[in-house]
Amino acid sequence: MAATDFDDDIDFQSLKKELDCAVERDKTYNLRNDAKFRAVAQKVATYDEFRNIVDASHLSPLNKDDKFGGLAHQKWNYYCDGKDKSMMTASSTTDSSPKMNFSPVSYQDFLENWKPLCKTLMERFNYLVGIESDILTKCLKLECPVGEVLSSLALANKQSDEHNEAIISLLEIIQKTKRFRLQLAFLENDEEMQMKDLFKSLTEWAETKSDNQIVKDLQKNYLNC
Repeated sequence: MAATDFDDDIDFQSLKKELDCAVERDKTYNLRNDAKFRAVAQKVATYDEFRNIVDASHLSPLNKDDKFGGLAHQKWNYYCDGKDKSMMTASSTTDSSPKMNFSPVSYQDFLENWKPLCKTLMERFNYLVGIESDILTKCLKLECPVGEVLSSLALANKQSDEHNEAIISLLEIIQKTKRFRLQLAFLENDEEMQMKDLFKSLTEWAETKSDNQIVKDLQKNYLNC
């Protein structure tokens, strides 16, 4: 059978369209992850501000040659107005510092960012919240630097209640680690105290919220009480 016979069965136009869509999804994913990191680093005051920064991650800044017809004609978010994504050009920034990998594929990949690139506890928290939960769960399937993670969560909690939703999600991921119990047993005294203070704060915060039972279950699992 000639090679052209196989070509007749392949819809190259459809394949190209699928590839273009996959590239666009990957670009959007990276832009939104970078935006999450920037939003947390900027210490935004509310979740709405955080969401707005993430939702606007695809926008490019205007330059002096851009023309527009006023606010009524200026569509700022194609996710909301249904316009073709190809109409927008994603902005990118240059940075001489090493790039963080927000899509680690293994625990080793995670550690290569966690230790060398995250110099402070808040930088570590920012890195954790910048990774998709499914990806983070896979990376921490076997083990996790539990003590260091708990210290970063405790500091984030002290800085702002706005971090608590993310903290709860991260606590849920960490407890799924295979060696979770073993690593809890080897916490340093200061790490154990930070964990207790964290749950005390979360419990008070969640009393009137829908997360109340989740926090109670997490506290029981972490503190064995």
